[in-house]
Amino acid sequence: MENVIRLRFLGTVQVERNGEPVRSLKSRKALALLGYLAVQDQPIPRERLVDLFWGDQTEVRGRANLSWVLSRISALLPGCLEADRHTVQFTRAAPYWLDIVAFDELEAQGDAAALAAAAELYRGEFLAGLYLDGCAEFEVWLVGERERWRQRVAWVLGELVAHHSRCGEYERGLRFARRLLALEPWREATHRQVMRLLAWSGQRGAALAQYEACRRALAEELGVEPDGETTALYE
Repeated sequence: MENVIRLRFLGTVQVERNGEPVRSLKSRKALALLGYLAVQDQPIPRERLVDLFWGDQTEVRGRANLSWVLSRISALLPGCLEADRHTVQFTRAAPYWLDIVAFDELEAQGDAAALAAAAELYRGEFLAGLYLDGCAEFEVWLVGERERWRQRVAWVLGELVAHHSRCGEYERGLRFARRLLALEPWREATHRQVMRLLAWSGQRGAALAQYEACRRALAEELGVEPDGETTALYE
């Protein structure tokens, strides 16, 4: 059997070997470290990793903890790390498949089928549900990384909505538009696009209801009313 190890970081972290979960890799710090190294795709100084993940400990203890976690990861995922006395790097090579790398490749292709496949890879925010106590610097980095991925996925979904609208594929356009609104409920232009798609597909009542959903979302998220363009579309 071909040895394939899949790592998914867009959503809750999932690690699989030949389709079976690697359940023994469950330490939050190990998963966070793995995600950080996978995204960086370059050698990272050990001092930097100690500061990020064990900044509340002495340097000696932090280095010892880093070495232990790295050895644990290497034992469970052989060959995934290249490490020496000074740096550590994740190896993005076979047998490893990463959703973040697959997303990059599909987004670069740019056609509708590839963008739809990229959107499917996004199961939720980067390292969803993963938080580390006492690692403030890592948390700051994580917030920024989650926002970066949210923006990338929002762009992909927006492109898909526009494509299917142009092609008259209203139901497909609605599916991606609703995903975009789930990601960014304050995005008024997307609310208008949903209203148009519903109207074009003969669902006028649903289109009017979408205006009310837009009004509520804007009030809750931004404390504002729909702008004139949205109101004119409703009327």
